[in-house]
Amino acid sequence: MKSIRIAGAGKIIGGEYDEIKVSGSATIEGEIKCNLFKSAGTMKCDSSISSKEFKASGSAKIEGNLKVDTGKVSGAIRIEGALEGSKFEVAGSIVVTDDVNVDEFTAKISNGSFKNIYGDNVKINSDGSFLNNFFHEVVKNITVDSIEATNICIKDVNAESISGEVVCIESGCKVKIVEYSKSLDISSKATVERIIKL
Repeated sequence: MKSIRIAGAGKIIGGEYDEIKVSGSATIEGEIKCNLFKSAGTMKCDSSISSKEFKASGSAKIEGNLKVDTGKVSGAIRIEGALEGSKFEVAGSIVVTDDVNVDEFTAKISNGSFKNIYGDNVKINSDGSFLNNFFHEVVKNITVDSIEATNICIKDVNAESISGEVVCIESGCKVKIVEYSKSLDISSKATVERIIKL
């Protein structure tokens, strides 16, 4: 199975690869399937990416779905479709316009927008967020429609509904409905409109 490396600027045509490594700027035309995808710089894909291991630093935009075994992103990523995987970590900012289905999902972000998140362990907070140099303060804008997972811990998140066994709502959160079955911890600096014990 072929591998491809781009240093500088280049174009990748969809297909099956062993490894894809980008350093600089790359555009991808068509669906990609590979064992390792690694991007440092700017990357844009007009379709979907399926990779056993996915690493991106800088800026990435995927106009389809992203499916990984393990993924790690540092910077900004936008996924126009769904995100699916066993383990996914992101630091910086992330937008996923369709559902997130990840067993272990960890996001240390300043900006984030999600539809529905499903998983086993979900942790979202702003601890790794970037500083706004002009105001010298952290700018936080993290929104999600719903989270359904076994263990959930969120900070500085605006959510419609949260449902899990063990739920932790930390400071800066605004949640309309929280459902839990085992334990619930809510910070005095968080706002929850309705609590339901399952």
